[in-house]
Amino acid sequence: MDRLMTLPGETRLHPGHREPTTVAAEWEHNPFVRIWRGLDEEGSDRCRVGEQEATLVLWAPDYDGTNKAWVRLGSGEDVVVGGSQVDRDV
Repeated sequence: MDRLMTLPGETRLHPGHREPTTVAAEWEHNPFVRIWRGLDEEGSDRCRVGEQEATLVLWAPDYDGTNKAWVRLGSGEDVVVGGSQVDRDV
């Protein structure tokens, strides 16, 4: 984030797994970037990733029709994982 999101807004990004976008579009519409910028609130639901208890910061659609999750592990480490790795029924 500290590198990519500091590029000029018109910079085109080609993620490879979806259509090209721009830094400006991601800055405004990407839910991960919006939380990182402090525009949207972090989630606070409890969840489990593998054997670790965690907080679900964000649950968002992924490019392939599944979901992606930003979780904060009990250690304080933030990770982004595929939704299939998250047990939300905790």
